[in-house]
Amino acid sequence: MIWIVHNSIHGNGIRVAELLAECFPGFDVQITHHRDTPPELIADNPVELLIFGTAVRKFVVSWESQRWLRKVNKYLVKNNITIPYIAGFVTHMRDPHKLSGKFHQVQKLMIDARAFENIYPQVLTCQVEEIEGPLKPGVEQTVISTGKKIRQWMYEYDLLLESLI
Repeated sequence: MIWIVHNSIHGNGIRVAELLAECFPGFDVQITHHRDTPPELIADNPVELLIFGTAVRKFVVSWESQRWLRKVNKYLVKNNITIPYIAGFVTHMRDPHKLSGKFHQVQKLMIDARAFENIYPQVLTCQVEEIEGPLKPGVEQTVISTGKKIRQWMYEYDLLLESLI
């Protein structure tokens, strides 16, 4: 199961989640807002990949999203549950070069979370035209391309593990 969690207010995060979901044909894909996704729900399902979506608003990574990921991690670790893969995306309005530290902050959140075995090495950044959207031209294609790369990364890692057994 692939679980995509977002914190969309204006629909931008939902759009990114929907595009990412299309990259996993044949998988059971769930898309939910973090407010509707308690840690127990994640723990009670066979999640193979968690895609964590957040937003940078006023130069700050959403505090609600950060708390949610920490809470999920704490619950999973307490219950000896691990999820094989995690990847992240961020929606934002600013020039991506000015926000690189914020993208690193999201990556660090995932790395620090011990419940996830493998962290996709790049945070997908999705710039919007205005707060309410839409995504800037070319972003949808980047999301689809990155979703396919995440799927390939999982596949190659699984093959590597099989070869070691």
